[in-house]
Formats: sequence, C-alpha cells, structure tokens
Amino acid sequence: MAKITISLATAIASKMAAAVYAERIDKAKKELKDQVSECVFAHIPEEVLEVSKKHPSYFNRRDYVSLVSGTVQLWNFKCESHPSWDSNIVSITNKQMERVNLLNKKLTRLSGERDSFKHKVETTLISLGTYKRIKESLPEAYAYIPTEKAEGTTTAITLPIQELQDIFNSAKQVTE
Repeated sequence: MAKITISLATAIASKMAAAVYAERIDKAKKELKDQVSECVFAHIPEEVLEVSKKHPSYFNRRDYVSLVSGTVQLWNFKCESHPSWDSNIVSITNKQMERVNLLNKKLTRLSGERDSFKHKVETTLISLGTYKRIKESLPEAYAYIPTEKAEGTTTAITLPIQELQDIFNSAKQVTE
C-alpha cells in the first residue's frame, strides 16, 4: 500500500486540528474582540458616534487598538470598526485589563494546544508510514486521506521480462 507523504500528513493534521479546535478558537477570538470593543466604545463620546454614523466619509476608521492600564500595555487587538483619533492607544481600568488579559491568555493557550495537537498527528502519521497502517491504527486520520489516494488507484507496472530474455538469448546465439 502507498506511503504517506510529509505534505499529505501536514494537510491531514491541519484538517484534524481545525475540526477539533476551530470552533473554540473562534469563540475565544469573538469574546476577546467583544471585550476590547466594549472598552473602546466606552471612551468614544456618544455625539461622536452619532455624527460618524451620519457622515462616515469625514471619519477615519480603525479596527485595531492598543490598550494601556497603568504600566501594563497590550498591543494591536482586533475590535469593532470605530471612528479613530490621533492615537490608537486606549486607556482602560485595571479590571478591564485583567479581563482582556485573561481572554488573551485563553486564546493563546487554545492556539498552542491546536499547534501541539497538529504536530503530534503529523508525526504519528509519518511514523505509521502507510495508508494501511493509518487505517488500522488511526481511522480518524484515514478519513481525511483523499479517496483516490486511499483506494490506491495506482497503475500496475508490467515488465517485459520474457521479451527481454528472448532478445538477449537470441542475440547471444548470433554471437556464438
């Protein structure tokens, strides 16, 4: 049976990691973005928001900000698009910073778990080596092998051994 390639092992590992972690990571990103957006919009006067909605062409907009609370600074967080000012740095309370930090750490942890899982799957697939062993040992991964590869649609090679022997023998008789 066919051997698995490194590129196929990487592709399968990526798909499996996405299946396991994508929803949780997306949820963590949304929670973080919502929290950052809440902090940002709390600092924009209501009148500015109203005018920016009525006359959007007069305003620059941003969807990334940096947060600062005392001496703690966190950089470049995605947030809802908002009218911008000279600086993209937003001062927030310690309590808000703790919440943002907690959500950021959760997202970082989930991303690390996903990457670790992907690496383990990839190395396992490469260690198993063949589609047959993957099917027997890790059927969850075998499901991600493209059908044409999994079914082994290779063309058998027929060697003209008898024909070559006949030609060789006839040539040998001529020289004798």
